[in-house]
Amino acid sequence: MEVEGKVALVTGAAQGIGKAIIRELLENGASVSLIDIAVEKGEEYKTLLDEEFGEGKAIFIVCDVTNQDQLTDAFQQTVDHFGKLNIVVNNAGINNEKNWEKTINVNLNGMIRGTYLALKHMRKDEGGEGGLIVNMSSLAGLILYKGTWPLPRPLSLRHRVEAEPARSSASPTSKIERERELLTYQDLCQLHTSLYTLPQRVVLLGLHEL
Repeated sequence: MEVEGKVALVTGAAQGIGKAIIRELLENGASVSLIDIAVEKGEEYKTLLDEEFGEGKAIFIVCDVTNQDQLTDAFQQTVDHFGKLNIVVNNAGINNEKNWEKTINVNLNGMIRGTYLALKHMRKDEGGEGGLIVNMSSLAGLILYKGTWPLPRPLSLRHRVEAEPARSSASPTSKIERERELLTYQDLCQLHTSLYTLPQRVVLLGLHEL
């Protein structure tokens, strides 16, 4: 996907992988919205980006992805500021086995919230331009450690979202292209073991088609 001139929103953007994604997007000509709960780190990174890429290319919004109102407002602020939204990276995540409910709320529920909000703002039949959703996860979800269950986010998915009529939905023959292999829709469902249900109007296409 050509990102020059596009607007991207990235959760968990103040550190780690999210921080690297933000820089890569800016280096390739995108404008970015940094979403993170870490105020100090987010503000410091935004200041650094302003110095390197110029003011106006990046904004920082304090947001807890487990809070629906905050996340909804973060998406709206991004659209209000840049005028559109083309890329959403649901990257925020934690690993806290002692507080498993919070972990699921951030890693799974936060991703689903972000996906639905991305659809709302990017749907072509509702004024959007279409776009790309990237849902991050960990390979740890595919590994069974001694005495533990695999983590609940088993697969990183990169897919294109395009609005279609209500009668259209992801079919059993739809495919998601991963970097080195193709997974059928059935394989995807088996891996996710019904952790979430895809919205009826989502069409999944390989990145090369975007």
